[in-house]
Amino acid sequence: MGPTNEGELTQRQMQKVMGLVAQIFEQSRGFKVHPPKEVTDDPKILSSRSISEKLVSTKWWLRVNDGEETILTFCELLSLVHQLRELKRRLDEGPQSGKVKASFKFAMKQLLEPDTAIRLLATLKIEGIERKQVRVTYPLFGLHDGEGGKDAQLIGTQHPQSGYDIVFIFTDESLADRFAVAFQCGRVARIADDVETFKQVLKRCQYTLVAFDPVCRNGQVEVNAMAFVKEILGE
Repeated sequence: MGPTNEGELTQRQMQKVMGLVAQIFEQSRGFKVHPPKEVTDDPKILSSRSISEKLVSTKWWLRVNDGEETILTFCELLSLVHQLRELKRRLDEGPQSGKVKASFKFAMKQLLEPDTAIRLLATLKIEGIERKQVRVTYPLFGLHDGEGGKDAQLIGTQHPQSGYDIVFIFTDESLADRFAVAFQCGRVARIADDVETFKQVLKRCQYTLVAFDPVCRNGQVEVNAMAFVKEILGE
């Protein structure tokens, strides 16, 4: 029984997801997610603007530790991850009276939005898909387009596959200096000495992704580690 024409989950699918939430969250069990062939053949699809369009008809295999194995549709998987994140967020906000329960007060259409789908799947450890972990150390440096101060704009570029706007951030000033010379744009500036200041910097800019310590070779930008701005901000 698949999603309705509006993309929402059916009652049976909701019950299925709720059962998995109970196993994973309430019983503190881990789980593994195995992707479909579409993802293993082209992992870049996980950061593509067409992620939902290309994966909406796919099936994902989920195995709960010491529990059941099941096949999930793409929509069911997004719903599961959304529920688990919301439950954790509510617990982190402070003591709750009684049990914290999952809720289906969301529109599937919202979860299928590219930004949301990419962010949800980015929180998963997907089997067979290697993700480079980003460890941020301070101070941080960036490339400004002109004079310093709050009105200065940080320099970045556009991701060739996803089309997302990327801001260049460096954990080493010498790396930033070399990049600025090779990129032939901007001046190096110290932008943050701690995580809270870094978050304020990101809130002021309009970028979607952060590229940490990129290098510029033969006019081409190479990036090994990236993170979504919303992930860093905890949104």
